[in-house]
Amino acid sequence: MKTILTGLLSIVVSISSYSQQKNSNTLEDKIKKYDDFGWSRLDYMAKPFSATFYDDFKFHNSDEEPNKIPYSPYTPFLKEDSKNFWWLREYDPEKNSSSIKIEDNRLKVHFYDKARSYVSLKYCPLVLSEFNFDIIINMDKKSKAFFTGFYIGGEDFQKNGIQITFSKFGKKEIDQLVYETYEDGLLKKDEAVKDIYIEPNSDNELRIKKEDGKTYIYINSRVAYEIETSDLKKYDNIGFIAGGADNYNEAIFKNIFINILADIKLGNKENVSNSNVVKVKKKGTLFSVPVEINDVLKIDFIFDSGASDVSISPDVALTLVKTGTIKKEDWLEGAYYKFADGSTAKSKRFRLSTLKIGNKVIKNVTCSISNSIDAPMLLGQSVLSKFGKYTFDNVNQKLILE
Repeated sequence: MKTILTGLLSIVVSISSYSQQKNSNTLEDKIKKYDDFGWSRLDYMAKPFSATFYDDFKFHNSDEEPNKIPYSPYTPFLKEDSKNFWWLREYDPEKNSSSIKIEDNRLKVHFYDKARSYVSLKYCPLVLSEFNFDIIINMDKKSKAFFTGFYIGGEDFQKNGIQITFSKFGKKEIDQLVYETYEDGLLKKDEAVKDIYIEPNSDNELRIKKEDGKTYIYINSRVAYEIETSDLKKYDNIGFIAGGADNYNEAIFKNIFINILADIKLGNKENVSNSNVVKVKKKGTLFSVPVEINDVLKIDFIFDSGASDVSISPDVALTLVKTGTIKKEDWLEGAYYKFADGSTAKSKRFRLSTLKIGNKVIKNVTCSISNSIDAPMLLGQSVLSKFGKYTFDNVNQKLILE
């Protein structure tokens, strides 16, 4: 979970990071970053196209951890219904059958009777049905509740929305994922999945992810259920839900992470969600980037803005030939290249049909073959020129491509 969160948390583009870019002034004028109540939101041409939220119920020093909010939105003085913060209710035996509090850096829901409780993040800047998104919650291994999970819905979420929960008893005949939809307070869909891979003595992760028009529920990184994307409607409310019964009376949540990316057209920029954040490796002053070529081979390339073409080693070229993804018509006339040591040599060249970095696919890329099997793979201007901007986030070791 920590790896996933660390990798996803810095999705917000750092415009001020070290960058190598073209037309940056124009793009920066169009992109604005906002921090609202724990959300980091990016707007393009005054319209939001991404938002992230992470809460691990701890205090964070903003100077030492710039990518985390200083205070989680559960701050103690906001214990009543608020449109901008977690809605935490204190236990009142005359009004409630459960108490909700932050303790030991955990959000805990304790039940005094058979009941269910909602813990709502009342502010969400984007409508989920119109965007790709990824919502992850992590339940503590000590959690002991009849069911735990999260919901998404509208402002009246208890009447209109989706509830995704699972039981954790450590028994296959009892453990199950339950998917429910409500409309005007009526239960419209109630479906259960029993083979869901719950770990009885470990933390358990529940996740819902929408991309490429499909929406899946995951439990501990395995797909458990596919939902109809049409169920999302215009929902923009997210929160925890838990239920108690008998001795199963305390739900314990460790953290929540929400990442929302546009999959719509904004202004004249098609599919702004193609703003692409890629994890890179840094060695000295060089960055390596994971790349997929011709849909058959994944390999790390050195990001080299001084190189004219993409360059690969002879063994990689041979692999592409053997897989049948380089055809006779793909070979080009050789060209002379000058290398870092000042020498020049003629290299064979061919055309890659596709080169994929993150979710970006570049077609018809000129590629040269180096004269040494030990030569590094290089990404040159034949690829970089296809992007309007590329930025390095040195702190988080990420490459942002536009």
